[in-house]
Amino acid sequence: MCDPALISPVAEVIKNLNPQSVLDVGTGLGKWGLIAREYTDIWHGSRHDKAEWQTKIIGLELQKQKRSAGPNVYTAIYPGDLKLTYLRAIEEFGPFDLTLVIGVLDTLTPKDACALLGHLSLASKNILVGYSSKNRSEKKAAPLSTWSAEVFDSGFKPVAAAPDDSWGVRLFTQELRYKTFVQPAIVGTRRVL
Repeated sequence: MCDPALISPVAEVIKNLNPQSVLDVGTGLGKWGLIAREYTDIWHGSRHDKAEWQTKIIGLELQKQKRSAGPNVYTAIYPGDLKLTYLRAIEEFGPFDLTLVIGVLDTLTPKDACALLGHLSLASKNILVGYSSKNRSEKKAAPLSTWSAEVFDSGFKPVAAAPDDSWGVRLFTQELRYKTFVQPAIVGTRRVL
């Protein structure tokens, strides 16, 4: 689950980018896949029938079984271990114009979340990260990590945020990849490209 305030800014970014390939990390109920489908094939091409769809929307479900309750808007869904499913999705459908990482980072340790973003940056032109620092549900397990705007200050463009930073949306673009992930690694190891 995520803060409902994230829906409009995410939909707006998808509509403006009009990606031809989307990777949805953590499909959950399929909300982001449905929104991606609506603001790609349907909004830009009036392609309502599945046979007409041109945008590849790939889902990585973090659970071992598919659990998307929404309509079948995905080209493919890979359930299970994130590292294995990510590699399979990249091999079969990548690279991606847009990767959605919304409401997922707090389910990972900070180290794993940063590693995921680093790997995704190699196979995605744009990464849209949605975070929420609110306790979203009393039934939900305690988060493994907490995120705020300051974590994303280097390398991620702000898209939208709550005044109290209880939620936000940040966009990482290919132009920022070198500055954020490649350059620090080069400086740290004194390697030259």
